Order: sequence, then structure tokens, then C-alpha cells
Amino acid sequence: MDSKRKEDRTQTKGGIIYVLSSPDSSDAVQSGLISNISDSGACIYTQECINESTDIRIYLGNVSQTPINAKVKWCSQASDDLFRAGLQIYA
Repeated sequence: MDSKRKEDRTQTKGGIIYVLSSPDSSDAVQSGLISNISDSGACIYTQECINESTDIRIYLGNVSQTPINAKVKWCSQASDDLFRAGLQIYA
């Protein structure tokens, strides 16, 4: 299977905090885990399914005070109560 990625992702572990920026969300702070990241994308694990095309702001704990802005490209169920989401990072 050919990868559509333009750059390699760095495997990483750790907690994240994120906020959904869609009109139907309540801007509630959620937590999750990060699996990998690059300059243009990331993969996170959450306990909720996030709709495609939803804008999201991610805070990487102690790494940066500035949020990473991204758009959800896909979300799939990883297990009974865990979802995996692919993100496209933008400025």
C-alpha cells in the first residue's frame, strides 16, 4: 500500500489536551494521547469519535504553550472505548 504522506512521522508518546472548534461542539477541553507527529500531520487517540473536517486545537503538555491547529481527516474505532484520529496540521 502506497503512503499518501508527504513526510515521515516521528513516533511519540504522551498526553495531549485538545479543544474542538466546530459550531456544534461546546469548546470543552478533552484529553487524549498522541501516537505520531510531523510538520503536516499527526495521529491521536481519544475516547470520542471526532467528525471529519472538524477543526481542532492541540496542546502538547509541557512541550509548547502555543496550540497546534489541525483538521480531522479521518477517525476510526481502535477498540471498544478508544478512537484513532488522523489530523492535518495547518498554520
